[in-house]
Amino acid sequence: MRGVVDGTVGPIHTLLDFSLQEVIDYVTVGDFYMTTFFGVMNQNSWDSISEDNQEALDAIKGEHMVQVAGEVIDDRSAEAVEAAGEAGAEFYELSNEEREEWEQYMQPAIESWIEDKEEKGLPGQEIYDRAVELSNE
Repeated sequence: MRGVVDGTVGPIHTLLDFSLQEVIDYVTVGDFYMTTFFGVMNQNSWDSISEDNQEALDAIKGEHMVQVAGEVIDDRSAEAVEAAGEAGAEFYELSNEEREEWEQYMQPAIESWIEDKEEKGLPGQEIYDRAVELSNE
C-alpha cells in the first residue's frame, strides 16, 4: 500500500525489516535516532531454569551481547541501504548545520516526553540526560 505515511524516523535497518525499501523514494540520514534494547526475565522464571542454563546466559549477557547485537544490526543496516539503493531510493545525508536545525524542530517533542514522565512521577529529565550521555560513548 502506498501513500499512507509521508515520513517516519527510525533505524536504517527497518528499511529492510519492514520492507520499506519497496515503497520509499527518499531516505534522509541524520544520525538523530536512538533506541534502547534490553531483555528481562521474571525472578521466578530465572529461578526455574537449571544452574547450567543460568551460567550459559550469564556468560553471554552484558558487553558480549552488546557487541554481538551491534554487529548484527550494523550488518542488517548495510543490507538495508543496499536494498533501498537497488530499489531506487535516493539517500541524502544531512550536514551538521541541517542536523542542528532538525534537532531544534524535534526539541518540543523531547520536552513533551520529559514533561509527561515528570508528571507521572518518573525522572524524565534524568532518563533523557543519561540516554544522551550513553549515546555519546
